[in-house]
Amino acid sequence: MEIIYSHEGNHPLETLGGILNALEFFKEAENLLLSFIERSKDFLSNNKLVNFRAKALLAALYDKQYLFSKAETYYAEILKDNEILEIDGIYLTKAKFLNSLGFNTMARGDFSKAEEFLKASLDIYNLNVQKSSSITETYSNLALLYALNGNIDEAIFYYDKSIRDTLFFIKEESPYLLSVSYTHLRAHETSLH
Repeated sequence: MEIIYSHEGNHPLETLGGILNALEFFKEAENLLLSFIERSKDFLSNNKLVNFRAKALLAALYDKQYLFSKAETYYAEILKDNEILEIDGIYLTKAKFLNSLGFNTMARGDFSKAEEFLKASLDIYNLNVQKSSSITETYSNLALLYALNGNIDEAIFYYDKSIRDTLFFIKEESPYLLSVSYTHLRAHETSLH
């Protein structure tokens, strides 16, 4: 699950919380994000976007630890504040949020609601002219959802899209990474002979 939503305009504590989460320092990330959310009530109460991102990071942190009911609390708070989801220009942030919410809802067993959130995430990704590699996670979550529902044809369709788009983004966005990997592979093969 991709955790960091966007680096542009993030408060440093929010970014640090995302980094700690990505490195799996869960308790440290949780403490930092909870502290940030509490302090932001006084200092950043007007900055709904920063508060949204911090709560979304915390919810994703709980999802990553399979603490779905804790995550649900923060997802519900964000959904209650519909105004934040109407801000223009944060399309990828909204898409990633809806993907995370869909995953959480699926994990709690509400497959029809999960499908709604995941499809909404996909719709937002598809509206954006500049494609994001994050769409592959939504494809993967939809594939899992359909596999769990026994809809194997749809599951295969979305797994295939996830794999194809992942390979596309690796090729398009990371030619250097492919080059380095190939070089290391060649060096390893040479050392074996």
